[in-house]
Amino acid sequence: TATPGRDLKGTLTLTTNGSQLSRLLMFVSRQFRAAWDESYRSIAKFYTGWCLYQLKQYGPGMVWLNRYTRSEPVEPHPGALPAAWRAFAACARALNQVQDEQAALLAAVRIDPDGDGNDWLRLFEILRELQPDSYERAEDYLTHAMRLLPERVEQLKPLGVEHGDRG
Repeated sequence: TATPGRDLKGTLTLTTNGSQLSRLLMFVSRQFRAAWDESYRSIAKFYTGWCLYQLKQYGPGMVWLNRYTRSEPVEPHPGALPAAWRAFAACARALNQVQDEQAALLAAVRIDPDGDGNDWLRLFEILRELQPDSYERAEDYLTHAMRLLPERVEQLKPLGVEHGDRG
């Protein structure tokens, strides 16, 4: 029996993979939404949005991920909430919705600041595009990215130099 907090996705991964897994999770999500209490409906919202994102159905994926993140989300596994925000950001990026992408990434790093340096790097890129005069915040974003992506420091240093020359 599935319970909130249990890694349902990990269990199902043993039996299938790829888009087949996404379709199976969509089926399970429909069952959760129809049959159980609010905690199960929250988990269903997560998996529905996640599966739609994985299936590259970005618009519907954003809708379900928004429903999940804007309610009282129950994490079906540790880290599901920041993963939902990251998936929402990826959907928004695919749909060229930069401000929604930025808001979702900010939510992800607020919850999980040490989770993914690529979140910080993308925030740096967005900030340079939307608010090129926000030097201190951009520097903060790039510093976080470099700290979390030590293997890419040499590649990222020129961005810092270029940004410093602008400020």
